[in-house]
Order: sequence, then structure tokens, then C-alpha cells
Amino acid sequence: MEKIIFYEIKETLEGKGLFAVCDVPAGQKITQYSGSIVAYEEIPAHWINHCMWMETDRWMIIESDGRYINHSCSPNCEVVEGNYAVTTRDVKKGEQFTIIYNRLRPQDYYDYEKNPEAYQWDPRWTFECHCGSPECQGVINKYKVIGNVGPVNFVPETDTTYDSLNKTCIVQNSVTGRSVIAKCDIQKDEMFLKCPVLVFPEDQWPLIEQTALFHYCFAWGEDGKLTGLIIGTGSFFNHSYTPNAIYKKNYPGHYMEFFAYTDIKKNQEIFINYNCDPDDLSPVWF
Repeated sequence: MEKIIFYEIKETLEGKGLFAVCDVPAGQKITQYSGSIVAYEEIPAHWINHCMWMETDRWMIIESDGRYINHSCSPNCEVVEGNYAVTTRDVKKGEQFTIIYNRLRPQDYYDYEKNPEAYQWDPRWTFECHCGSPECQGVINKYKVIGNVGPVNFVPETDTTYDSLNKTCIVQNSVTGRSVIAKCDIQKDEMFLKCPVLVFPEDQWPLIEQTALFHYCFAWGEDGKLTGLIIGTGSFFNHSYTPNAIYKKNYPGHYMEFFAYTDIKKNQEIFINYNCDPDDLSPVWF
């Protein structure tokens, strides 16, 4: 299959940028960041503004077209697993693709407090921002906690329905793996899914911990000593600190109900906060 190119490189006032050559839907991979992985002190001076932090003292010198994605305080893309730049909203033909250079996600903030030296800001990265956004920071000179841009729309590739309400489906996508997608519009506060929960006694947790089920299980019961496993679609919701859905546990009935926290559109991915409380920014386990 021929690879589709969604962008062209054009000159801007700041240098070069990536611009959409067609209308691009939200959730679309635009390009992948790739290049040499080196220690920070090994980055050549002329590449210092084209590098990406990968892990402790390991940086990528961006040699792919991703280095031309410019900054905006109201970006239309974000970098996801696999180092792909993915659109976070629909992008019109001729619009420039942008990311936010100094974004520190809420889940990163807690790591930052514990280990701030891991989030070093090189003074050579500092610049005046003229993006024109109402959220423009003026000067980009430090990391900043910025919440998730919100749920991303995905076009379902498969349709495997598990719930009787028939309002959601599980899909495979190239960004996060499995996702739960709305099959129709869902109104705020509407219950759209109910799933049974398989409950394991306390003494079986050490065994579960050694299996792949560990990633899908959670504490269950009023005292949290039991282990629960959702049967069906509910096991495949992805986490977000700005969820569009919430869930309620029914311990006596051994089931969970899922409700729309905001209005959810057809083909939009549904997120929950794994901390249960949609406003809880506590770090999760991954």
C-alpha cells in the first residue's frame, strides 16, 4: 500500500514548517520522530534545537521531517507512543501542524517534583512565542504543566461489541493499541455501558501478579483487599487526566457502570481516569 503523505515543508517566518496538503482528521499520524540517540553532552550545538528527550541522559537528534513541526501554545498535534506526531483535532488543508514544546503533562509533574534534574531546560531553547493563540505564553523558557488536549477521534477498524447497550466497540489503532470507541453520540451523564466483574480472593493476587492479567486487574471491595477483573469492553478504556467518562463500582452486584462525563460524539475515543475521581491527578502505575 502506498504511504500517504499528509504534509509539505514550507518556509515560514521562523524557518521551515509542516503544512497540511489536505484535510486531516483527528487521530491521524502525521510523521514519526527518528534519528540518532546520544547522551545530552554529545548533541552538536547546531542540533540543540532539534532534539527530543527519550529517557535519563538519552536524547534523540531529530533527523526526520518531525524537526520542522513548530511550536504553538494551542497545538493541533501531540507526540505519542512510538514518537509519532498525531493530530489532536481536525486540521484543515493549508494549516500548519504544531506541537507544544514545553508541555509537562499532569502525570509528569509528580515525577518532576521528585526528580527535577531529569527535566532540564537548556537556556538555548528559550524563545519568544508569536503563535497568536489566546493561550500564548509569550516567552517559552521553562516546562509548564498543561492538561491533556482531550479525547481524540478514531475511525473504528474493527467492531467487536460486548455490551448489551451496543453503544461502544473495541478497536485496534496504531496509536495506543486497543481503544473503546463510541458507536453513536452519547449524552453527558448517560450510562452507556455495564460490565460484570470477576472477583478473585485476596490469596490469589500473588498468582495474578505473575500473569498478563496484572495489567487489567484492580482493587475491589470496600476494603480493597479483593481483586477485580472487568469482563468485556470495560477492560479496554485508556487512561486520561481529562476523561470524558466516569465509572461506578457496585460491590454487592459485582459489576461496574460507565457514564458519560461530557457529551461524547460518534467515533470518539472514550477515556476514564484510572484513579476513579475524574479530577484526581495522582500518578498512575505506568
